[in-house]
Amino acid sequence: MIHLLRRCRLLPAVVLLLTMGNQLQAQQAPLTKLLDSFYMVKDPARRINIYNASLNQWPDTGRVNIFYNNARSLIAKEFAQANNLAEAKKWMALIEETGPENRFSVKPGIKLEVASIMIEKGDTAYGISQVQPWADSLYNAFMATGKPGLYYNVVMEVYTPVLINKNHPAQVVKYLTPFYEWSKHSFATDRENVMRTPKDKYDLKTNLAVQYAKALSLTGDTKGAIQVLSAMQAGGLYNQDELSKIVNSYSGGVKKNYASKVLDSLKKSNLNRLVKFQQYKQDINGDKIDLKAIHAKYVLLDFWGSWCHPCRASHPHLKELYTEYKDKGFEIIGIANEMAKDTAQQVKNWETAVKEDGLAWRQVLNNRNGKQFDAVTEFGVTAFPTKILLDSDGNIVATFIGNTGGNDLGNKLHELLDAQH
Repeated sequence: MIHLLRRCRLLPAVVLLLTMGNQLQAQQAPLTKLLDSFYMVKDPARRINIYNASLNQWPDTGRVNIFYNNARSLIAKEFAQANNLAEAKKWMALIEETGPENRFSVKPGIKLEVASIMIEKGDTAYGISQVQPWADSLYNAFMATGKPGLYYNVVMEVYTPVLINKNHPAQVVKYLTPFYEWSKHSFATDRENVMRTPKDKYDLKTNLAVQYAKALSLTGDTKGAIQVLSAMQAGGLYNQDELSKIVNSYSGGVKKNYASKVLDSLKKSNLNRLVKFQQYKQDINGDKIDLKAIHAKYVLLDFWGSWCHPCRASHPHLKELYTEYKDKGFEIIGIANEMAKDTAQQVKNWETAVKEDGLAWRQVLNNRNGKQFDAVTEFGVTAFPTKILLDSDGNIVATFIGNTGGNDLGNKLHELLDAQH
């Protein structure tokens, strides 16, 4: 959640620097220098001095208000981290924003961040006083409109652990069930946190889906809990050993039936998905894709698009891995998802990119027969690039999101294929 809130506040500061010249003209240079010094210093007292000096020279008006609100937000956060709630509240109260909330709004973000910090420091009373009314308001609006508010996911990421610790699983189920169903059986913040956190530092117990499954289990909904855990297992994004350990800490039917139910569910899901993939998808030469005929131990599905710069930036390293492992039982199928509205333009962009990138493995255009089978949706792809590694039975072995240079994929292939030679 912290990563998301930080990202939401970065752009206003950048926008401020880019547009300041129109408003301040000759004063731009000294104020920019002052801005730099504010964010460079580490001492909170010095930061406040810079803030006050800036305020004396440049009034809090117009676009400059964005800077001051971000400055107040940062100071409030630092006081919260120092366990000085009174000062944190004082600085939050100074934040003034007009108009409806949007993803660049400062006030709701720092409100949630300070609440989260105080909960971590043991002041759950304050955290609940801030988050519970917000959660109720978002939930009621969701029920009325059928659409979750902008902050629904991140508010619940803060509030859910509190409800679990206070033994209120029914409340967790109430808040999360409609959002889980609306978001197609996943939580966006879970994927973002996995992507942004080093593997050795990611705590799966903080995962919102894990907490949701636990709440379902505690309310007696064994079937629902297993379905949530099955979706996590099928996605290949999480460490399966850690997930199994968490399930083993549960009591009752989930622990007893998890292994058999999940495996059965996965087999049915994988079979259905692969049958449809082979039925509706053709490669760039118009040939059907028969995964069994490929005779590979592992097949990588590379979800990309001609428009996606990180996707295409990952291709040179992917070509190196393909050369290294193709004779050891490794194959790749590229699945492009094009953004052009015109079908002919989709095909042209795709074929041109395949040629330009020199991709030797089989290529599929997901837009073709997309209504009959959308591979992006069926494989739960929410970001590009995404690379999904399948075993010979079509089970997801691992999922790699984003372009990290291919190190994780390379390490996985080394683990799976080099040890066998």
